[in-house]
Amino acid sequence: MITFLATALFLFVAYRYGGDSFRWFGDELEYAAADAKVFMSKMADKADDIGSRMHALMGTYKKTKEAVKKINKAAEVIQDNSTDDSNH
Repeated sequence: MITFLATALFLFVAYRYGGDSFRWFGDELEYAAADAKVFMSKMADKADDIGSRMHALMGTYKKTKEAVKKINKAAEVIQDNSTDDSNH
């Protein structure tokens, strides 16, 4: 059904307006494609920027997590030493 309607529409436009309307449509698609290409390029740059920032943040997170573990371990050692000293 859709194929029939599309064919009928094509024949009507071709008969009524000739090839100029199809050339115009092709030109408009070309302009739209150029705009879409620029837009997608900008989006890709933003995605790369976000990806690199996330990578940097994950590195900072991992370093902070390791530092917190070391601080907690040191605090446990200090607490154990202070409890051992108070028992003597």
